[in-house]
Amino acid sequence: MIGFRFRFKGMFFVVGFLQLALVEAVSEGTEKGTIILNRKIDVPSTFLTRNEDHAFGGDIRIGDLSGNGVCDFVAYRSVQGGEIKSHDGGIKPCYITAFDIDGKPLWEQGEGGEQPVRPGPVAVYDFDQDGSAEIACLWHRPDESNPTDWLSLSDVVFQIRDGKTGRVLRERAIPEITSIRTNGPKENTWPHQRILVANFRGLDRPRDLLLKAGDSYVALTDQLEVLWTYRYRLKDSGNFPPKFPAVGDMNADGADEVYGGYFLLSPEGKPHWVFEKARYMDSVTISVWDSQYIRSIGSGSPQVMGIEPNPILDLGEEAVPHGQELRVADFLAASPGPEMAIRNHGHEAHLIVVANNGDIIREFDLNEAPNNTGMESIYLYGPDEKALLFNGGLLWDLETQSSITLPDLPPANGKDVHRMGFYHAIPADTTGDQKEDLVVYDPTSASVFIYSTDLSNRVADDGSRFTAGPRQYNPRLMD
Repeated sequence: MIGFRFRFKGMFFVVGFLQLALVEAVSEGTEKGTIILNRKIDVPSTFLTRNEDHAFGGDIRIGDLSGNGVCDFVAYRSVQGGEIKSHDGGIKPCYITAFDIDGKPLWEQGEGGEQPVRPGPVAVYDFDQDGSAEIACLWHRPDESNPTDWLSLSDVVFQIRDGKTGRVLRERAIPEITSIRTNGPKENTWPHQRILVANFRGLDRPRDLLLKAGDSYVALTDQLEVLWTYRYRLKDSGNFPPKFPAVGDMNADGADEVYGGYFLLSPEGKPHWVFEKARYMDSVTISVWDSQYIRSIGSGSPQVMGIEPNPILDLGEEAVPHGQELRVADFLAASPGPEMAIRNHGHEAHLIVVANNGDIIREFDLNEAPNNTGMESIYLYGPDEKALLFNGGLLWDLETQSSITLPDLPPANGKDVHRMGFYHAIPADTTGDQKEDLVVYDPTSASVFIYSTDLSNRVADDGSRFTAGPRQYNPRLMD
């Protein structure tokens, strides 16, 4: 498994150089430097759509589409959403665009669409290693003779698109996907459909894909050949499954497992274990935890598990009655190894920080944010410094329980526009100084913001390139 950003030797995924123009000096001071609005990028006006008097670009992904070593942006819209306000918008991608870091349009494909209901089935990754990333996505192919609704995937195809042009390289209607249907939006978190990049075949780099839609998990190669499928139905309907799974190499055999909260699958799609005990397993990750071991970590209880079905850590419902968002990073310099930051009372501002020995070492309230969703860890000061926690336009130092405001970041639109109207965050080294920058966007707005610590630390133009790691091609975005 590659790409974890912890202090442990060899675990930091370094990405390359990106030359950026200076923006007006807008900054916020911290004990370790100045946080600067590095760049504000407006989604090209020709790519925007309108909902009454509100213009937006849609959900966003990042990657080097042009092959020039610079981070580009993908935006998309979808069709066929739900009948109630919280599921307004679309599930099935039908319109996709690309623009560069200067806001210059690169291409657009498809037409129509609405605001995606949630971050959906679109992933950006360089499968063929030619320097230009491809786009993997579901795509709406309506059949007038057999109309369907948003609770079925019978009218979608799986596509791989060229990053430079947006044209379709490969497309397939996959029976294992088109047969997927649900009985309602809350069943197995239906609106949270996601495509993850993985390595199930034990290759020298990831070249596989995992689609999660409802209770179904479909593993594919980059040639759109089905490797395996898995279906998990909750035994206890009072439990809540993850919005989307996590992938990672749990046992260092060179291939990825899949962690779905209540199960851990082998690279062949066979259960290592099924263990349905905790409720509210909304958020899951595979990450370094104790003594450099890779663990599966879920927000229910919360639980830390290995390859065997025995909890390494289980705090229980008294401490975490409703675990919602969970992030694992080295947040505290005084505490050895990574820690867990988790909302322990659902969609509320309250946060606890848990050390890898199970002790709760911090407990306080974050700022209120729309839906109290959208946390992300960020190594803004570099891989050898403690991580900060992004939440609702603020960066939190969990050691001091203090926060700083991201300069010139307007308030998120919040629920006045759409349930998705809060800031999403993607950590990525866009400046080439081996520190994570923070890419933030509100999918109900029309701008992307990049925050850095110190532009004077930019690497000279030495030919190094932006390289996307797991934190970029498998962004968390929402739990």
